[in-house]
Amino acid sequence: MLLSFWFSIRLSSIIIFFSFLFDFEFLFIFLYLCFFHFFYGINSVLSDYVHKKHLKTLFLIFSRISFLEILRYFIEIIF
Repeated sequence: MLLSFWFSIRLSSIIIFFSFLFDFEFLFIFLYLCFFHFFYGINSVLSDYVHKKHLKTLFLIFSRISFLEILRYFIEIIF
């Protein structure tokens, strides 16, 4: 589990870097991977530094809601 999480974060950052080199079609992939990287990075920080179970759960719920709201605003701006 931990290795696949580590690998997915590293893979998403590499794909983000290489998506700058391509056309406009990859903008959507870039945005998705940025949000993916952001979401799992925030979850990783919360899991490492928040030790109380109920606070960690609350912050993870807030991070998911924030992620969905930011994604909704980006989709609204693009379209």
